[in-house]
Amino acid sequence: MDSGAPAQHRAAPDLWRLPEVLDVHFRRRHFDPARRVTSAGVDRQERDAIEIEIHVSEPFQIRALGPVLWVGEEALTSAEGNGKNRYRFFSFKPDALKADAPISLGWNTPGAPRTRTRFQYAPPSK
Repeated sequence: MDSGAPAQHRAAPDLWRLPEVLDVHFRRRHFDPARRVTSAGVDRQERDAIEIEIHVSEPFQIRALGPVLWVGEEALTSAEGNGKNRYRFFSFKPDALKADAPISLGWNTPGAPRTRTRFQYAPPSK
């Protein structure tokens, strides 16, 4: 049945919107058993990583592109959710992360803009 009332349209979500990073924690992580990691189409097993956990103001938009956490010029694309508005990003190349490098967020597509946060990378103690 058609009520005759005009259809109401919702505004489309801004798929490029990124949440604000409220807090960041850096820690070493050991996986046992080893974690499967794929980069450049090659699978390998990794046991050790640097984990960067971020707490954000709201969840990331659900879309085909995943978020990227930038540590300077190093893109971290391996991530998982960790509770409400918390995400863990992993670096399996810890030497590529430079102390005091700025932390930024972006989307996993070439040339996507980055949003710089107020945080900098601090290597976790051994």
